[in-house]
Parts: sequence; structure tokens; C-alpha cells
Amino acid sequence: MKNVLFFVHGIGRHGAGWSAQADGPVAALDAAMKRYPCFAGRQLADLVDIVEVRYDDLFDLVLDQWERLADDLGPAAGAFPWVAKVQQLLAEVGGNKNLYADFGGDILLYGGFDIVARAVRLRVASILAGEVLKRHLKAAEPGETFPRIGIVAHSMGTAVAHDALWTLATADFLGDRAKVTASPALGKAPGLLDGGPLTDDQRTHFEQVRLGTEAHPDRPMPFPLNAFFLVSNVIPLISRVDGDYLSAKHDGLLECALFRDINNRFDPVCNVKRFQVGARTNGRRLDIDHIHERNTHGFAHYLANPLVHMPLLTRMTDVVTPDDITLAKQEADAHWQGLGGGLAAEVQTKLTQLADSAVASPGKLQDLLTVIRALKELTA
Repeated sequence: MKNVLFFVHGIGRHGAGWSAQADGPVAALDAAMKRYPCFAGRQLADLVDIVEVRYDDLFDLVLDQWERLADDLGPAAGAFPWVAKVQQLLAEVGGNKNLYADFGGDILLYGGFDIVARAVRLRVASILAGEVLKRHLKAAEPGETFPRIGIVAHSMGTAVAHDALWTLATADFLGDRAKVTASPALGKAPGLLDGGPLTDDQRTHFEQVRLGTEAHPDRPMPFPLNAFFLVSNVIPLISRVDGDYLSAKHDGLLECALFRDINNRFDPVCNVKRFQVGARTNGRRLDIDHIHERNTHGFAHYLANPLVHMPLLTRMTDVVTPDDITLAKQEADAHWQGLGGGLAAEVQTKLTQLADSAVASPGKLQDLLTVIRALKELTA
């Protein structure tokens, strides 16, 4: 069996196939793999099974019924006026759900309403567990072995994936399912539990996980996660479970063998409240500092950096050689610090335009020189 790599999205709207789109994580890794001889022109899908995880449709479901649901959802514990904040943001974006998501509205729903958080992590848990059980069963066949499992989660997805994994490790997803099913607001909503982006296989195998866990709630199904890459990690900001999956154990062994806390110092999202790796022996912080695109928070922008993609590809593909690792390190040192890539060329073009303008407009020379000096400092 191929190793399995899950991708979990962050805020914003992500349709079917989002991970393979031009600005998605699979496209970024495919592009990166072309730089290294070990891959010999192969793409990510040639070496691993790719599973994309979607949960953003649940927020749309809530927003579609917001007027009816607002009074029934009930905020999470605390005095923060969640309903008012959601309504305020909806008004500011004119009811546009895509803009609402782009401005972080999904975080308000996940962080502010217990039943919404339960529905989201139940969805993610069902995809993860369904896929893993399918491979547990396959591994029992002659000649098969259980593959390595990896998850790459971005932004809000880091907290959502962490929370879903915790519910699987502790059987808490049973409580989530019971609460969501019984909810007068969402329990009967079409697509919440019986539809959405799950495949028939995922749904069938998750049902087997549910039945098995209900029979033995003290022995949840093990979820052997070999690699968990937390890209622009926001777990400290919006995690909604009272537990730490990264330290969870099954039969004395860590559920998560390895994790990386990956943050760009130019990305404001993950630097509001930094995740602390602490004394965990299975984790390490990976700090990067490149700006190759205007959106420093972008999923693909992170994965394009050799310091990010090479550890992931090494862990998940079984073909990386020491020479390829050395090549990645050399490229990172040479090209992946500060301003670079297409954005560097854009800045250089701007510098040229400003210089030409300074010559043509001597009356504004001092102002233009100030701007040019600032831009040059940025490129230094």
C-alpha cells in the first residue's frame, strides 16, 4: 500500500479538488519535487495516496440557516457576544459567504458555538478514521503492510485537525455525534451527517469505527499518525478540546510519532499566540522567514520552501537520498530567506519605475528617494 497523506484546509471556501488547484498544497509539492533527482519526474500522487479533508461546507450550512439558527445555537461558555459578532460581520460583508470566510468568520463560528465545533470535528474525524480503518483492514491481507499516515494542516485546519484527532484518541467523537444528532438546530440539517464531501467508503468505514468504539469506549481505535505538519499553527488560539493530542498515547506509545510546528515570522496569523513545543520529544519548531508571494500566510507559499517540503517528502515517500537533502539545504540557504521569487522581481520593477519617476519629477525627488531607500532596505 502507498503511504497516505491528508491535507486539511484553513479559512476560506474550498471546493472539491481544492488541494490540487494551482494555489493548493499538492500543486506546490508537485512543483517542488521537480527540483530533486530522486523523484525522477514523478508527482506526489505517484508515491502517496492523497486525501483532502473538507469541512467548510458546514459553515455554509450554518450561515444559510443563520436567521433561524442564531437563537438556538447557543454560545460557548463565556461572556463574549458571539451571535452579535457573527451578525455584525455578516452585515459588513453584505451576506457574502466567501468574503465572510476570507475575513475569518469561520473562526467565529468554530470558536463561539459548541455545536458547530462538534459538527466540524466530527466531519474531520469521520474522514480520518474512515480512511485509516480501510487500510487497517487491507493490511490484514496476505502480502500487505500498514502504511505510514501523515497529515498536513494549514491555519484554522491545524486546530480543527488536532481537535478531531483528540476525539478519536479518547472516543469523545461519540459524544460529538450524540450532541449534533440531538441538536434541534442542526441535527436534522441535510448534509451534516449523511452527505457532504465524504465518499461512500469513508462513510461506511467510519460507521464501523463508531460501532466498534461504542462497544469498547475504553479502547478507542488506534490512530498511528507518523507525521503531523502544522502549517501556520493556530492551536493555541482556537482549539476547542480539553486535551493535547500530540502527547496522547495508545498502549504506551505516542499516537503521533512526529510533528512539526511550522511558522513564518512574516505571517501575522500564527504569531498572535505562538504554539509551545515544550518538552515533547516528538515535536520540533520550524521557523522560516521567506516572502515570495504577497500572501505570506498561503498554504502553497509555505510548502514551496525546501525547509518545509523536504522533511515532509523524506518522511512520506521513501525515495529521498542524502544528496537530495543536501540540495534542499543549499537551495534554502541561497534563495529562501527574506524577499525572493516573483515578489522580488516585482519589487525590483517598482524600484526602476520609482527611479525613472524621480528623474522625470525633480520636484518630488526627496519623497521618491525616501520610498526607494525603504524598498532597498526590504530587499537587502
